[in-house]
Amino acid sequence: MSRKPKLEKYAELGTFPNVIQVCETGVSPLRLSHRWDDSPFHGKTPLVLEVGCGSAEHTLSMARADRLRYCIGLDIKGNRLWHGARTALDENLSNALFIRMRAEYINAYFPEKILDEIWITFPDPHHHSESKNSGRRLTSPRFLETYRDVLRPGGTIHLKTDDEFTYRSTLKNVATMGGKVLCATENLYAAEPTEEIIRSTTTYEDRFIRENRSIKYLKCSL
Repeated sequence: MSRKPKLEKYAELGTFPNVIQVCETGVSPLRLSHRWDDSPFHGKTPLVLEVGCGSAEHTLSMARADRLRYCIGLDIKGNRLWHGARTALDENLSNALFIRMRAEYINAYFPEKILDEIWITFPDPHHHSESKNSGRRLTSPRFLETYRDVLRPGGTIHLKTDDEFTYRSTLKNVATMGGKVLCATENLYAAEPTEEIIRSTTTYEDRFIRENRSIKYLKCSL
């Protein structure tokens, strides 16, 4: 982990060729959507997005596993995103790309029906103040509607979490929206073997496993 000061990371992030920064507030859809044509993702397929990617360990794992997939890590925290973008440049992962942007703007930036997969790995459950924070959860109905706008027909959403509430509420929200659960397990590593990328772990996930927390996994379509 680099000890480079945050301000240096923010400044350097703006020079990386594999990063787009869309971090304004109150942005109109028109001001965002025009950027797609000039983005490094334009015309690439298949496209996979990790929402709230943090330091992008999972985004990088997906890019390494399949050089024909274009893997996009999205996060608003530039300090975290710097690590993923820097690693991708160092490893010459030309199919790993990054956006610094709030997740609320996903369907204002991406064209409709453009993404093949969306990954949400260990999101903040926002347990405190149910009424205040329910809409901030990355698997709330509000966000699921956003994902449905940008997923291709048959596109999938993947969730990995150690949080029981997040897992249960996501199952409920998918059902309420008429979505289809394709795979669901409350203990991923005790279940039958699945795709290697699904069982690929990050630093946080390794810690949770050492603490004997069960890792829950859900795959669905909307």
